[in-house]
Amino acid sequence: ALTKFLTMSVDSAVKNEMQIHSILVADDDSDDRLFLEDVLREVAPTKSVTSVKDGQELLALFTHFVPDFLFLDLEMPRKNGLECLKEIRSNPTTIDLPVVVFSSTNRDYNIDVAYEMGAHLFFSKPNSYDNLKLAIQTILSLDWSNPSAIKQQHYVDGVYLPFTINKSES
Repeated sequence: ALTKFLTMSVDSAVKNEMQIHSILVADDDSDDRLFLEDVLREVAPTKSVTSVKDGQELLALFTHFVPDFLFLDLEMPRKNGLECLKEIRSNPTTIDLPVVVFSSTNRDYNIDVAYEMGAHLFFSKPNSYDNLKLAIQTILSLDWSNPSAIKQQHYVDGVYLPFTINKSES
């Protein structure tokens, strides 16, 4: 059974490797943005990583570049993550773009609204490099060929739940 699981995991990783080539990070906090970029370069060295510092810059970028995957901060100046999501989902070019919203807060309202506005996943920014690395590895290993299925897995008993990692104690 373990061999079958490992084979499935490798197959899944290979599948995802082929479909996500470029990742965009939108975050106004330069430390958080660099932290996430570093983790992405470490766990996904073959992927192109681009970043922007606010929602207005993000939406302007879409006029000439649409990534395969977007990590979108919820709280940004000029246009926040929710305003960006609204525009992303109403634009035919970006309507199907896989979007992972992340935030420093874990308020139920933010989680619900992010999912309702079109996020495929919501996660709170971890407080350590190792936890962020584990979260990003896990998120990128999901089957993003059907982002709606990922979103649906986080809708339990009529409530949207944030993505969490369960790091086992060693």
